[in-house]
Amino acid sequence: MKNIAPLQQQAIEAAKSQDWSLAINLNQDILNEDPKNVGALNRLALAKMQIGQLKEAKQYLNQVLELDKHNKVALRNLEKAKKRKKGKIAQFNHSSSYIEEPGKAKIISLIRIPDTKVLDNLTVGESCLLEPKKSLVSVILSSSQNYIGSLPQDISSRLIRLIKQGNQYQCIIHSVEPEENVCKVHIQETYVSEKNQGITSFPISNVQSDLLDPELLSIEHKLKNDLPIEYFDEEDGDDDIEKIKETESDEELSDDPLEDDED
Repeated sequence: MKNIAPLQQQAIEAAKSQDWSLAINLNQDILNEDPKNVGALNRLALAKMQIGQLKEAKQYLNQVLELDKHNKVALRNLEKAKKRKKGKIAQFNHSSSYIEEPGKAKIISLIRIPDTKVLDNLTVGESCLLEPKKSLVSVILSSSQNYIGSLPQDISSRLIRLIKQGNQYQCIIHSVEPEENVCKVHIQETYVSEKNQGITSFPISNVQSDLLDPELLSIEHKLKNDLPIEYFDEEDGDDDIEKIKETESDEELSDDPLEDDED
């Protein structure tokens, strides 16, 4: 079997650019080499859904479940496919697309959520602001300026310094589970300052980079009917961030003892 990693990367890029025809062809090429490639099957199902071919999309999702009956992505997307109207082509809100690219974007569970009632009023795709404090980064809902939670300390300590040195980020609500008091946000690096050139916002451990191939990126698009189509389970990519490399400036990205003063 030939190396399919380049095809996988091309398939991901096609999905990111919403070139569904190309995405279909690339994922079919992958399946010709590796018929049991779950990632390609999930991506192919996603592409078929976007062009309104729901019957074929369901067939590919069922193939995934034959290989892995507990595959969360296939289970969720199969349920969403059943709710979609046959032949309806999805329309995308580009500002609410979710792409988890190693180093540049990440899906993150918030901490210190003040009240489950806060989550009841949130909508997937809503824009948020990142407000750096001394120790944590607060997440503020853009529309109401209400605090909805904070980023975990390891991510906060890194982003605080990167933001102070000029980086800019987009933050969007990714998913909300009020009954579990869980809210996840998607943070995307939108600008890297000159001082931060060569410094990744969300490092990936060497173990992850060795084990994961390019298909293990989260490609999620929020449809205008507020039904996210999920490509890869974001929880699988939420491992702890590795310690900052020694080659980076201790002054810029040190891990000082931090105080909880975000309130």
